[in-house]
Amino acid sequence: MDERHWWIAGKVQQALDNGGAESSAALEAFILEPDNLQLINKFLQAEGHQAIFFFIEARDKANPSTWKFHVKSDLQNLEILHLKTSFPVLLYFLRFEINHDVDAGLIEKEILCGEIKEDPVESLRCLLNELYIPLLRAQKDWGFCSPENVISFMSGLDKYVSSIDEAATTTDLGKHHMTILKRPHIVVSPDFLLQRSAVLDPELVSEAETLVSEWIKTIDQILMEAIDERVLDITTTPLTEIERWHHRQKMLSFITEQLRGKECKSVIGIMISSKSRLLKRWKAIDISITEAVNATKDRVKYLEALYRHFDALNTDNNPENLINSILPGFFNSVQQMEMLSRHFSKNGFLGLLLTKVSNQLCLNCKSFLREVISVEDSKDRLWEVIREHITKNKKETLSMTGFGEERLLKREKLKVKVLKSDNSLYERIQACLAVYICFQEEVQRLREWLLGAHGLQRYSSLSSVSTAPGRLSSLQTSKTSKSNMRVTLSVPSNSEQQNDYQSNGVAITDDDTIMYHLEALCVKLKQTLDIADKLQEYKILSKQTEGLRKPAQEDLMEDEDIESGSLFDVAMQEDPKDSGLNK
Repeated sequence: MDERHWWIAGKVQQALDNGGAESSAALEAFILEPDNLQLINKFLQAEGHQAIFFFIEARDKANPSTWKFHVKSDLQNLEILHLKTSFPVLLYFLRFEINHDVDAGLIEKEILCGEIKEDPVESLRCLLNELYIPLLRAQKDWGFCSPENVISFMSGLDKYVSSIDEAATTTDLGKHHMTILKRPHIVVSPDFLLQRSAVLDPELVSEAETLVSEWIKTIDQILMEAIDERVLDITTTPLTEIERWHHRQKMLSFITEQLRGKECKSVIGIMISSKSRLLKRWKAIDISITEAVNATKDRVKYLEALYRHFDALNTDNNPENLINSILPGFFNSVQQMEMLSRHFSKNGFLGLLLTKVSNQLCLNCKSFLREVISVEDSKDRLWEVIREHITKNKKETLSMTGFGEERLLKREKLKVKVLKSDNSLYERIQACLAVYICFQEEVQRLREWLLGAHGLQRYSSLSSVSTAPGRLSSLQTSKTSKSNMRVTLSVPSNSEQQNDYQSNGVAITDDDTIMYHLEALCVKLKQTLDIADKLQEYKILSKQTEGLRKPAQEDLMEDEDIESGSLFDVAMQEDPKDSGLNK
């Protein structure tokens, strides 16, 4: 061993906070082992390993005899180390250049050393949430980065942090062996059940039946969570839908893992041995769990296949990109997936997904408009922007009256003309209305393709979600109320009834629900444009009436006399014949 080896050994001792002779001897003996010494020498030599990692298991840092060392050149196949602790102390030594041997005099500059203690995922999560994210959010000067690039970067970082949080949460759940179903107090062995298959303890059977009844209620309630009762909530977007189904998949996996354990199997064994009447209901719920797991798995795959489109919808609020690339790409992907399987378009899930997309577009349009009417100090500039519009010449702006009907057939020109500039609120509102028309056209095109390709029935709507009270439409008569979404808590007796857990959604033909929030926003935007146009007309009228003579009091009195006199003359001029008869 030379100075370089002792430098590495010193770093390892610093990690253990122990510099005694006994610890040095134990570490020296580990390094002098032929395989370990060869690995370290290869790291120090030219064209050798670029990194080495020391794993230290120290149950008692004060007692070097309990220390156990491991050294590797990579982090692959860590299971062969047979680590007894969950998170041993990890020291890493990295080289940037490996074209020459490590110089003992420059070892501090040529080798980067660091330490990772305890849970690395938890450490990374704390580092990101408590240090990097607050600093980046407080950053105001981003140099040459455009606002769009900054938003994209922060969005990607937030997703990365969410993934880290999810990984840490999953690790914690696995560590604590999360149990959803109530655990039995007494676990009966299979041998005991075989010996006493004819007669069992009545108290034991009663306890098992009570426990299974609670399991059925718990599982039935979890299966009911497949129904989304927040369809008309604008905050539900495609990404929240993915999160919801990922969470459901984890819950079902926890249930299935728990049911495969010895505790649950012993309880079911008691039910089978005693021939309990509750066994039939349990078999039905067992089938329901299997079908729910398979259906959830299919939906997660379906949503993950469309994730890149959902991510683009969430990060980009530019109407030009939404119209020209994001929405067409999304609907093309949906068509390709429907060519493989038409299941999701028939059970209402595709309509529900389009409703989430419509909600996301509504949020994008609001964010796009907020960039003009809001400033950094959260001051609302809406009326200031409208005042700027009023002062413009009438010829500089075009009225949006009849926007949908007049420009629907000129979509290609609409893209260029409306989205040419995004400086004014007027043009941004036009762009948002163009997004609404584009999405409406794409939904109509997809519906016609489904009706032609798969022969879907031309029904008006089978949606189980009604629109807001007081909002009537041609499809209102064929809708059911939202309360009809709720399925009773009784366990289904066959697979067809179990499909009710998965089939509640929005029909592809239900425009009222799919376009609910986006259409409501566009109605308000058109009203805003109408108000701005009317105010502009009043402004022009006020300019045109400048210099007119104010009516005098005599003019008003003369007009009143003439008007009253004419009425008196008409009343007194009667037909002579009529007057003679009266006499």
